[in-house]
Amino acid sequence: MKRFVAGLATGAVLATPMGAAACGESKKPDPVTIDQAEVKDAQDYFDKVIDFWQSQLDVNESAPNLHIVNGNESYNCVDGARTTTIYSYTEQNVFCPGAGNTSKTAVAITAFALREELATNGGKSTRNFNIAHEGGHWVIEASSRQNPNNAVGTPKQEEWQADCYAGTAVATLDGQNSAVAVLAHLGALETNTDAQATYGTNEEQQAAFLQGSNGGPCDVTHVQKAVNKAPVH
Repeated sequence: MKRFVAGLATGAVLATPMGAAACGESKKPDPVTIDQAEVKDAQDYFDKVIDFWQSQLDVNESAPNLHIVNGNESYNCVDGARTTTIYSYTEQNVFCPGAGNTSKTAVAITAFALREELATNGGKSTRNFNIAHEGGHWVIEASSRQNPNNAVGTPKQEEWQADCYAGTAVATLDGQNSAVAVLAHLGALETNTDAQATYGTNEEQQAAFLQGSNGGPCDVTHVQKAVNKAPVH
């Protein structure tokens, strides 16, 4: 099972749908389109996640915008001085922190990613986890701006924190059965050296998620302690 591209904007692509050009060709893959009911369902869940965190945490910032990149659409994800163009046919879920202006904070999710997530054994639980993970990145960024004592760790620790926040959101909004399905999904992910360098091992991701689904907290110190207890293979 593939690891969906998640977290901060990287411009990375793990997979493309059928129709992709062969090596050396310039033809772009065909756009991927999902129906508006799926778009609305994903948007509604994203709104639930953000509403939940705004009610739980002292985060006095505007909610991030969600951009579901569908069909012939594209979206320019801004991360500081870097802009990454996201297309519907790429397998990406990304947090776009903007260029210092919190009103420009956004999350971009592609139609291809949503379609692939729903096709996993975890189904909607997998999709909801990925949405909640990106919401977790917003919580981390917003909390660190609101309170300098809320330290932001290394990039990998931030991914674990986002997994932790996703665990809390999924367990609270969807119930423990959904959290169990997500744990199974994380355990079955196919990860390579590059993926592990960014997200950690399957067991570390599970430990971070479980820290959140058991109630947290999801600060760097507690998440690192939870990850340190993960089995090593």
